[in-house]
Amino acid sequence: MDHKLVSVRRIAFLHPIKRRRAVLAGVGGWTCTVQPNEFEVGELIVFFGPDAFLPAADERFAYLKHIIWCCGQKGYHVRSRIVGNSISHGLIMPLSKFPEIANILEEIRQNLPYDETVAELMKLSFDELLGVKKLVLEPKLSERSILRPPIFTPKTDIKRDQNQRTLLNEYNNDNIYQKSTKVDGCLMTVYFVRRGSQFYEALFALPGGSKANLRGGRVGICSRSYELPAHSDGAFWPVAWRNGLPEKLANLDRNLVIQGELCGYSISGNKEGFREDQHEF
Repeated sequence: MDHKLVSVRRIAFLHPIKRRRAVLAGVGGWTCTVQPNEFEVGELIVFFGPDAFLPAADERFAYLKHIIWCCGQKGYHVRSRIVGNSISHGLIMPLSKFPEIANILEEIRQNLPYDETVAELMKLSFDELLGVKKLVLEPKLSERSILRPPIFTPKTDIKRDQNQRTLLNEYNNDNIYQKSTKVDGCLMTVYFVRRGSQFYEALFALPGGSKANLRGGRVGICSRSYELPAHSDGAFWPVAWRNGLPEKLANLDRNLVIQGELCGYSISGNKEGFREDQHEF
C-alpha cells in the first residue's frame, strides 16, 4: 500500500454487509463502506486514506459534520470504523465531484490511450491539489492522549438492575449466577495488535519514539475516552508495565483486548482505601 492520502482508485468489488444498509467496497487493497447503489464495480472514484485531514473550507466535505482542529485549521478526520463485522478504512467520493482531477484526466488523455491514461492518473497524489494533510497531533495534545480509543475496543457499560425486569423472572430460576464486586475505579483497556492485520491499519499514528511499538505489533493503553501515549502522566501505563501486560500480550502473538478496572489512591476519591501512590488493575 502506498502513502498517498488522496488518489484515484477503481472499485474492485462491492459486497453487502449483513444487517446493515451499507456496502463494502474494495479499492486497491483497502475496504470502505458506501451506500447501496452509490457506485459500480470498475468505477473510478476519489479515495481518501485513513487519517487524512480534509479542510473544512471545502464545502464538498461539509456532510462529514464532525469538525476538529488540527494543522492550524478546522477540518474533518477520516477515521477507520467498524460497520457490522467489517472494517471501513478511509472515504470514497465520486470522481464527478472533483472537476480539478477530471481535468487532469483529460489532459493526460490527449497523449495516451484511455487505459494508459487511467493508469497514469492512479499513480498521482492529489493531496496538495485538494489541501488534504496527514492528521498530526499537536505536541501538547500528544503528551496527553492519542485521540479516541481504537475502533475495536468496546466500552464496558453496566446496566441497572431496575431496567432488567426479566432478569430474575421464573424462566431464569435455574440459571447459575456468579457474585462479583464492582470496585469504584475507571475503565482501563490494554490491547495488542499484530503488525499487518486489518486492525493494525485502523490505528492512529503514534508520536515519535513511542515504547508502544513492540516486536511484531503494537500495544496500547486506553482510558474510557482516550488512547494514552506510553509517556503520558498518570497510573495507566506504569500499572501495565509493572504487571508485564505489554510483554505478555505480545508473547501470545494474537490480536487481543483485555479490559478491567484501574483503582487506586488518586482515582474516584480512593473509596477502596488504597495506600498513598498505590494503583491496581
